[in-house]
Amino acid sequence: MCRQCEGQVTSAVHERFKAMGAADADALERLFEPGLVYAHATGVREPGTAVLEKIRSGAARYTGITVEIDDVRVVDRTAVVLGRFRATLTTPQGSRGIGSQFADVWVETSTGWRLLAYHAAPIAQ
Repeated sequence: MCRQCEGQVTSAVHERFKAMGAADADALERLFEPGLVYAHATGVREPGTAVLEKIRSGAARYTGITVEIDDVRVVDRTAVVLGRFRATLTTPQGSRGIGSQFADVWVETSTGWRLLAYHAAPIAQ
């Protein structure tokens, strides 16, 4: 187990959510691995490029983000992160509070840790 890697991945997760809250698509693009698969808690699955376009265009705006990381597991150059997040999501249809538990898959590349897969599910009541 690589404790330093766990810290790097944890930082990357927080950097991603910070970039989402700042609508910083360029920062997100640096963190997204090409081919990223993004599965929302609603069941919608889309490529990372679609997520970036929504952020860039303002079609999706995240505010008030809070993140809790429950577990980080690193094996070789791959990490799995389990956690929860809450935010307010604003779309052309309006604003609503969202809360999800998530599983991220991160891979270490020559440019640092990058998000390869994201899967969210509703938080159990």
